[in-house]
Amino acid sequence: MKTSIFAGLATVAMALTAMPVLTADAAEYHQNASGVCNGALPVFDQALRFRPLAVANTATSTAFISCSHMNLIGNPVTIYGAFINNTTAATASVSCSFVSGRDSFVKVTKPKTQSFTAGSNNYIVWQASADNGGVDFQDLSNPSRNRPAGFELEFMAFISTNPI
Repeated sequence: MKTSIFAGLATVAMALTAMPVLTADAAEYHQNASGVCNGALPVFDQALRFRPLAVANTATSTAFISCSHMNLIGNPVTIYGAFINNTTAATASVSCSFVSGRDSFVKVTKPKTQSFTAGSNNYIVWQASADNGGVDFQDLSNPSRNRPAGFELEFMAFISTNPI
């Protein structure tokens, strides 16, 4: 039992180091997916299992989820990441659309697709410097993603250079 706990802690520590960090005055926030995500349509809810630590697709087909995390109210997001687990024995890709802004005025949509090898986990990361011409994302930043069968969304992390 101790071995699995230490292995789990080592995995979490390695995952946190994969998220880029900016400056000492920047703040990083994390939110569990199980509290801030839903099936994008009612038909997808049947495929999703909301565990305390992740949202898992337990079906045999792809399910889409949308998440809406804490609003930083006027504090721009510089880096955003979604931490994803592939619990299957096969390599597969996850597609995400990161949406920054509001329907009522200018919004930015940044799609990405990333491959995950069998049993792996990692972030899909959006950086304002690389993905938005150096302009910080707005305070309301929300992802929508497909979740292949056997994949989990564990948590989202975002960094603001103007923390609350």
